[in-house]
Amino acid sequence: MTINFLFIGNEIERRRISFQSIIYIKTEDYLSTFYLLNNQKFCCSKPLCAIAKCLPDYFIQINKGCIVNLNEISSFKPSKYIIVIADAIELKISIRRMKALNNALNSQNVLIT
Repeated sequence: MTINFLFIGNEIERRRISFQSIIYIKTEDYLSTFYLLNNQKFCCSKPLCAIAKCLPDYFIQINKGCIVNLNEISSFKPSKYIIVIADAIELKISIRRMKALNNALNSQNVLIT
């Protein structure tokens, strides 16, 4: 049985979020914000490390406070340590995460030149 969603909540509501609808997850001020398709957002207080354990392999942590869906990366600028995702949003990659990102993109059959 394959799980295709994450069931997560905050003090107001609990929401079922499909993995495919997650563009990226960013943590700021002890809140994890899920940036979803159709310009939707959902905030919770769950730490990023706990969320990361529940996500499939096509999600990767690119810095201390951000996890990205590899399928949503539209551009990769290794010399500037930046990826561009779906809506032309630029996200900074930690130098320590570059090798893992390259490996993940290679395993997703993405050609890196």
